[in-house]
Amino acid sequence: MATTSKRYSGPNDPRFAQNSGFLELIGIGGIGGALLGYAGAWESIALVKTGALLAPKAILEAVRLAGLMPPDYMPYLAAGAGIGAIAGAVAGYLVGDLKQEIHIRGRQLETIKQAAKALKPRKKAATGVSIHPNIPISEQQECRHFLLLGGSGSGKTSILWPMINQAAERGDKCLIFSFKGDFQQKADFPFTLLAPWDSRSAKWQLGRDIRTRLHAESLAKTLIPTPEKDPIWAQGAQGLLTAIISEVQSKYGQKWGFYRLAQACSIALSDYESLVQTVMNESPLARSFLMGKDSKTTASYLAQMASNLSDIINLGVADFSNNGKPWSVRDWLAGKSPNAAILGYLPESENLSQAYCSSIIEQTVKQILSFPDATPEARRMWLFLDEVPQAGKIPSITSALEAARSKGCRVVLGMQGVAQLEEHGYSKNTLRIWAGQCGVKIVANLSDPDDQKWASNLLGDRDLERYQANISVNNGSGNGGSSGQSGGYQRATESVMLPASFGTDLFVDESKNGGPQALILTSKTAAIVKWPFPVIHEQRPAFCEAEWMQHGFQRPRWGKTPPLVQMPEDKPKTGSNKAQNKAKQDEVQQQDDITYMSPNPQTQIQDTQDAGDILADAISDHAIGAALDAALTGGAGQLFEAMKGISELAGNSGGGNGGANALPKLPQNQQPRPKKEDEYFQKRDEAEAEAEEESEP
Repeated sequence: MATTSKRYSGPNDPRFAQNSGFLELIGIGGIGGALLGYAGAWESIALVKTGALLAPKAILEAVRLAGLMPPDYMPYLAAGAGIGAIAGAVAGYLVGDLKQEIHIRGRQLETIKQAAKALKPRKKAATGVSIHPNIPISEQQECRHFLLLGGSGSGKTSILWPMINQAAERGDKCLIFSFKGDFQQKADFPFTLLAPWDSRSAKWQLGRDIRTRLHAESLAKTLIPTPEKDPIWAQGAQGLLTAIISEVQSKYGQKWGFYRLAQACSIALSDYESLVQTVMNESPLARSFLMGKDSKTTASYLAQMASNLSDIINLGVADFSNNGKPWSVRDWLAGKSPNAAILGYLPESENLSQAYCSSIIEQTVKQILSFPDATPEARRMWLFLDEVPQAGKIPSITSALEAARSKGCRVVLGMQGVAQLEEHGYSKNTLRIWAGQCGVKIVANLSDPDDQKWASNLLGDRDLERYQANISVNNGSGNGGSSGQSGGYQRATESVMLPASFGTDLFVDESKNGGPQALILTSKTAAIVKWPFPVIHEQRPAFCEAEWMQHGFQRPRWGKTPPLVQMPEDKPKTGSNKAQNKAKQDEVQQQDDITYMSPNPQTQIQDTQDAGDILADAISDHAIGAALDAALTGGAGQLFEAMKGISELAGNSGGGNGGANALPKLPQNQQPRPKKEDEYFQKRDEAEAEAEEESEP
């Protein structure tokens, strides 16, 4: 269904202007049609009666002898004349029709049939997905990317669902960002869930994707976004974080995740000398950011770093407790996991969700861009990023739109408006750049005036000629007055769609056979089309809370590790000791990034705060506030002392379960296991220390 402007009928309608000849042509056509129909009826009667046609003179003779309407043939003759009159009048209407507007150049809204014809794949081109049930496109058109713009409740997801299902059914690689949680809830195809806050989530093997120094820099820029104002502090924090990530790479190779990264960040932020040593080993140029413990500049860099890395700590805890199947972008692109992967979102923690989702999307784009060129048919990969601003600032999206087309990647971006991008850290020109790189743009209902103006400018202007009537009245003193009407076509330039039309002509029809009505805009066509509501059913719960988010979970202990002690030179290293150390290290490595699980798992405890919780939270908040105030006024040394104090406070409060000693005793199956946990951490630290001793020359 396409929406077209109604035919104008008013004073400026050229059909009813004086001397237009429109009505005369209708009358002449009707009379001529009636005569032809009457003659045709006589011919039909003669053909039935005699088997031969009558000559015109014979018809006139029959009329003279039998009369104009003989009683026996009156119904047939009248019907013929009437049908002929109607047909002639219609022909006169079409011939004499004068348009009030004549399109000269520019875009104009077309019908859905015209849009389907314009986007129809060529004979030799491979047919791709259908962006509308009646509008299939080619795979070449798929790789030109898609932009969906529409306010909340405008039907963007209803438009997106059929495209996702078609891509998944075809076996394409699909990375889907599920901001509202409906994709993992209703998806009827195999997929991997990537959401550390969900108990069904896979476990991202970060080390498999962050393997080089360039990868480390990319991850640091994603975890610590660069703001438009005062970017120097974020850039300094990025340099320090790059050094920490490089140290984790050097120490663990590819066998590490957010747990090891969080542990390394905690050590670096709680021990200044350790951070300096890490920077000197991995990134000497970043040493210029560290000007001493008492430097306020250094304190500013570290405060910027600490404020952004709180999400890394939580992701480390999630990684620590995650027993899901290992997953990495590299293995996914290699076909070692389900073709579809869905990125979840936790509304109650936007920063945590953005840090995780933006990191995966960023690394996915980086690896796709490293692929060799391929035809759209040879490699099919999709990035379905509905509500993309909510995923955080992702620097590589622009690169994906610019260069991923030749790699076989299709990018689908959905958002609510221009201001939404700016609110999440993007520049004012970002949407303009993205729109220019997307070959298919679908605009749904927009309510914000600025968004409406932007969309109207996106559609552009057109030149046309519009008829303008002039009526003159002469009030004479003699026999009254006289009036006359004249007119002509005048050139005009106007918007193809007025800004207000994006709020009135585009809407969601809530009826039984309704659906969202939106504008399709490509380089070939522009049409307002109505989509049907997709038939989607719930397949599973949208969210299952992970254990680490539940009350009573024992968080890992972050802090400074014991200092390394070099082996005496006169003490030989026996082969048996090496074998024992290797066995112990292997045993710990098997538990790397895996949570400590009690044999009797704790049941979920009601989310209530008692006196112990409130007291611990109040003390922690006070300590954190005092620490930041002291750090910014007294330098980096006081910042590190404050971090140590907070760590000790957290340790005294029971590893994150503040006020545990003041609480009533839990049932036996819910008792914490501090002794076993201490043994686990002690065993792991001993193995790491011995392994490092073995590596000493």
